[in-house]
Amino acid sequence: AIEIKPDYAAAYFNRANSLAVLDSMSAEKDYLAAIDLDRNYVRPLWNLGVYLVKAKRTSEAISYLERAHQLESENIQILENLLNAYLADGDVRRALTLLTNIKPDIIAQSFDLQMAHASVVGMTQTAESALSLIKNIIPKNHDSKLRLKMAEANLTECRNERVKIYRNVLELEPNYINALVNLGSTLLEINRLNEAHSHLKKALEIEPQNTLAMLNLGVFYRRVGRPRKAIELFQKAVLVDPTYAQGWSNLGRTALAEQATNIAIQAFEMLIKREGPQNGNLGFFWMACRCACVWEGNDRIDMEIAKRLQIGEDVIDPFTLATLSGDAALQEIAAKRHTAAESDRPLCSVSDYGHDRIRVAYL
Repeated sequence: AIEIKPDYAAAYFNRANSLAVLDSMSAEKDYLAAIDLDRNYVRPLWNLGVYLVKAKRTSEAISYLERAHQLESENIQILENLLNAYLADGDVRRALTLLTNIKPDIIAQSFDLQMAHASVVGMTQTAESALSLIKNIIPKNHDSKLRLKMAEANLTECRNERVKIYRNVLELEPNYINALVNLGSTLLEINRLNEAHSHLKKALEIEPQNTLAMLNLGVFYRRVGRPRKAIELFQKAVLVDPTYAQGWSNLGRTALAEQATNIAIQAFEMLIKREGPQNGNLGFFWMACRCACVWEGNDRIDMEIAKRLQIGEDVIDPFTLATLSGDAALQEIAAKRHTAAESDRPLCSVSDYGHDRIRVAYL
C-alpha cells in the first residue's frame, strides 16, 4: 500500500502496529511518518505515546498523548494513558490538574481512571483519603479485584497488615508477580528474611527479567552477609534495564562497601547520568574515585560539590563530605548539616550496613 500510495498515513500507522513488538525503532519511525502526513491523526499520536511510556521516555510520551487528548478530549482510554504518563513522570501537579478537569461521571465510568484518581489523592492528600476511594471502587473482573487489593496494601502503613493483604492476593492468584515481589520486599523490611527469600525467588522463577525482584533479592543477600551475590543481582538488574536508577545506586554502594571500586565508579557515573548528582550521588562517586586512587578530575569534582552545596543541593552526605574534603568552608557546611540533621533518620541515605562498610573501605 505504501509503495502504491507513499502519502497514505493509515498504511504507515498499521505497519507501525505490526512492527511494534518486532522492531521498535522502525515502528517509531512509521508512527512519526503517519503523524507528519496527517497532523490531526489521533491513533498514531496515541499509540506512539503509549509506546514511549513503555520505553520510559515519559516526557516525549506526554507531548504526543496531550496532542491526542486535545483532538479527542472525551476519549476515556487516552485520558487513562495520559494520566498514567504523568504519574510515571512523577508529575503529580499535572495529573491533579487533568483529574480536576474531568467530569466525575466520566471518572466513574472507568476503573483505571478511578484507580489513578486514588493514586493521586494518596500522593497529594493522605493515605486514608485514598483508601476511602479505593474501598468505593467496584471491581469489574478478577484482574481488577487483584489490583484493588494491591492498591489497598500499598496504601496501608502497618507492614504486618500489608503482609496479610498480599497473602490474600496470593490465595486468589498464587503466581501474581506484583504480590510476590511486594510481599518479599515488605518481609525484608520487618526482618523475616527466609520468608522474603522464598517469595522473591519464586517471583524470579516465574519472571526471570523482573528487575524489582532482582533488586530485593540482592538486598536479601546483602543482609545475610553475601554481598558478592548481591552485586551479581544488581548488575543483572541494570543489564536488563539500564535506566534503573535504584539498581545503579544499590550496585554502586554495595560495590564500594566491598572495595570493588571499579564497579562502584561505573555505577555512580551511570546513576548520575540517569538521576543527576542529587541524593548524595556525586559524593559517592567522589569517594569511589578516591578509594580507587583515581586522582584525575578530583579538583573538578571538589569544585562542583562546593558550588552545588552553596546553592543548597544535596549532592553529598555529611560523613563523606567531612571525610574527603580538607576545605574549611565545606567542613563548616558538613558540621552544620550534622547539627541540623533530624535525630530520627540516618545522616546518610544508605543503610547502616552499607554506611559502616563504606567507612571501612575508605579507611
